Amino acid sequence: MEKPKRRKFRQETVIHSYITRPLSIEIIRLIWNTNITANHITVFRIVLNVIALMFFIRGSLAGFIIGFVLFQIHELLDSVDGMYARLKRQQSKIGVWMEQFFDTLFSDINGLMGMALSYGAYQVTGNFNYFIVLFFSVVSVKLFYDYLRIFGLSKKGNTEHKEYTEESYLPIFGVGFLRGVKNLYVTILTWQNQILLFAIICLIPLYETFGFDIFYYALICVLMINQPPWIYAAYVSFKKVTNDNV
Repeated sequence: MEKPKRRKFRQETVIHSYITRPLSIEIIRLIWNTNITANHITVFRIVLNVIALMFFIRGSLAGFIIGFVLFQIHELLDSVDGMYARLKRQQSKIGVWMEQFFDTLFSDINGLMGMALSYGAYQVTGNFNYFIVLFFSVVSVKLFYDYLRIFGLSKKGNTEHKEYTEESYLPIFGVGFLRGVKNLYVTILTWQNQILLFAIICLIPLYETFGFDIFYYALICVLMINQPPWIYAAYVSFKKVTNDNV
């Protein structure tokens, strides 16, 4: 098969379009003529993810930095394995299962990753409120998905990836103020793990120098970000019921 060409991406969030997708295609071009498979990449990034969590729970600046770097590599490879599988026609059910199962378990900010980051920060500051805020964030996400399921709000349609189209999925500029704000929010919601990741590497310097617990406020920010989806789902479901009764 011919090596894929470089080109512009207009897909998903602006971070996907301008950072992760272009970097992913460079990695794919680099390994294209090797025996590496998409499942090899998935397994490798899962291992990186687990090692990153182990460094986060150490509660040291070196551990936070190493964990940060490993997780960013994992995030990039998360884009690589799926694109690589589609371009090389290596899609498999086990590959999809591994990606969905382990990403939900280890890399979801409202899962073990959030717990690992919170525990590492707790070792630095002794602030137990991390776990309370994280708990309410987890509840918010659960409410959202429960409402989608219970009230039949999930949209089923074409889920095909379109890395090689010129369609702009979530543009922020040039689309009107309201749509731009909405797309910006969805982008932040999609990449909310980065808020905690950047906060954790700044925690020790800021806490030891100024007594400022940046990680706690980052967690509060994540909690606030996760409120609109379940509130909106509840509102839509209520409107749906009241309209049906008219």
